[in-house]
Amino acid sequence: MQDILGTLEPVEICRIGGAGNKCNNLAIGNVDCYIHPSPGLCYWDLCAPESLVKGMGGFATNLAQERLTYFPDGNRKLKGLILARNPPMYKTIERRMGDLLKNIMSIVKL
Repeated sequence: MQDILGTLEPVEICRIGGAGNKCNNLAIGNVDCYIHPSPGLCYWDLCAPESLVKGMGGFATNLAQERLTYFPDGNRKLKGLILARNPPMYKTIERRMGDLLKNIMSIVKL
């Protein structure tokens, strides 16, 4: 996480508990992105709040940069998360992280 923060050069770090609460803060504009660099988020923790963020123009992928898909009978854990307030913010995150995303993918077993 320290490598990600250094790469993104955030102006301010907000420590917020709970995936839903993080998404809600993103939806109302308190934060620009929510990054969870490891597997472990459950679909049921993120489905509704991610829908709110997307409904307000947000953009989300897993760490492999695949759009999030919710399968009723599939794997119940997400492969990490990158959620941004809009597609241009997502592209900024993607550009700044560059090879770091690949390094994270090789370290973290998704």
